[in-house]
Amino acid sequence: MDLVEKLMAGNEKACARCLSLVENQRDGYLDLLRAIRPHGKEAYRVGFTGPAGQSKSKLLADLLEEYLKEDKKIGLVLMGPSSPRTGGAFLGNRGYFSQFAQDNRVFVRSVASRGHQGGISYALAGMVEILDAYGCDLILVNGLGGPLDTDLASLVDCLVDVVAPCLGQDMDMLNAGSMEQAQLFFVNQGDGDQGEKTRLDIEMMLDLQEDREDRPLVLNFKDQGPGALKEALDKYQDHLVDRGKRPRQKLKQEVLEVQGHMARYLKEDLARVICQEQGAIEKALEEGEDPLSLGEGLLKKYFK
Repeated sequence: MDLVEKLMAGNEKACARCLSLVENQRDGYLDLLRAIRPHGKEAYRVGFTGPAGQSKSKLLADLLEEYLKEDKKIGLVLMGPSSPRTGGAFLGNRGYFSQFAQDNRVFVRSVASRGHQGGISYALAGMVEILDAYGCDLILVNGLGGPLDTDLASLVDCLVDVVAPCLGQDMDMLNAGSMEQAQLFFVNQGDGDQGEKTRLDIEMMLDLQEDREDRPLVLNFKDQGPGALKEALDKYQDHLVDRGKRPRQKLKQEVLEVQGHMARYLKEDLARVICQEQGAIEKALEEGEDPLSLGEGLLKKYFK
């Protein structure tokens, strides 16, 4: 049985190996993705964003418990910033999910952003495809948080913005982009009436978005815990199906995959050009050439 067949059969080791091949973009990873693409099971993809320190990991662990009551098979991807030395992910929150280590219904994977500015790794789209072919009913992606998660919104079917119970400076972060991208806001744990006040603040901000087709739902943890979040996610999944929006969402996800694949090669080509022209660039700058004009000249020489 080859690697793809083992993956399709639900072999955990095969899944881990496939994910490593794609994440590290080793020889044969493109052939692997082409082979599994026809076998996707259309898993529901949910992304989580929000500033660090909002207890997203604890919320995700509780949400996993809710879905496991229905015997769902779940893939969980934890995005983290890259180590400048190894390229691996900095993740201090993986311990929240140790309770699922022996549960074969849950597959947890940590992924480094590798410096990608959209908050996700170039390889993430392909890794999600692998978890889909592995047989996951649900794929949860915990992003880097805040405005960095611009590409995550296009990769998932539903984006959940986890908000502090007392917004403060986080209000600016909401205005920076997530108000336009999230389908659901979840005000996480807080004391007193802070959570309800924050929920109402977000509702007021949403009132200003008159041209938005679907108004996001805003939940408050104090009154509606992980069980209510799961119910809201299930309803949104039904909404996508009932409105016939899944094909359009799938198309957006594949466009992002095309973009990521092209961007990876362009980034490598740019690095080669800079390395090749390093001496000439330094000499031109020392002679007083304008950096912007120099950059424009290199672009015309190599990329136009």
